Amino acid sequence: GAVEERRVVVWLARGWFRPGQALAMQAYAEAFARRGYVSVTMGYRARPGLVCCPTDDIEGVTAAVAGATDDAAAGVRWLRDHADEFGIDPDAIAVGGAQGGAAAALGLAHVVGAPIAAAVPVDGVGFGRPDAGEPPFLAFHGTQSTVAPAHLSEWACTRARAKGTTCGTTVLQTSFEDLAAFQATGFAVYDAGREPEALRAMMVSASLLPMLRVQ
Repeated sequence: GAVEERRVVVWLARGWFRPGQALAMQAYAEAFARRGYVSVTMGYRARPGLVCCPTDDIEGVTAAVAGATDDAAAGVRWLRDHADEFGIDPDAIAVGGAQGGAAAALGLAHVVGAPIAAAVPVDGVGFGRPDAGEPPFLAFHGTQSTVAPAHLSEWACTRARAKGTTCGTTVLQTSFEDLAAFQATGFAVYDAGREPEALRAMMVSASLLPMLRVQ
């Protein structure tokens, strides 16, 4: 019979464009893979000389986000071009990421003819403005997030809903370090019963987006 095309979740590197962050979202990828998704981790160009974040270098950060978004778009195009090879649905690719990766994920969503089905930013903010016809997004923030506070995503979500786009903002009772650095506490390899509370909360909240409904 026909092979079922599986949905994909891409996780972009965390950090604010510093080198060496490409593997930091591995725990997220593994958690989604355990639930039947095709999981992909993806890096983007680093900006070693950029001081971020917070920062006063608006021009530098804007260029960094644009570069990361372009790199992520290239990665998504590659996945779509090789969809048959990997047995994936090219129209069911969600992209998430943390910090700079979150900004890039939102950059892919807030464009006309977005190449993704959904965005899942973690502790980051978008540089674009949500508009009609864009894919849904579900933003996550920790209670101690200061560089990317939740109210920025809540504002974006209010605008998106007014334009007819599905979205949500979830604030988890944790710091970002607890939210994104699972590997440091041994969760790169774990069984389902040991998943961190924040990650379990994310999986439940992600079911709000039809594309990401837990399988």
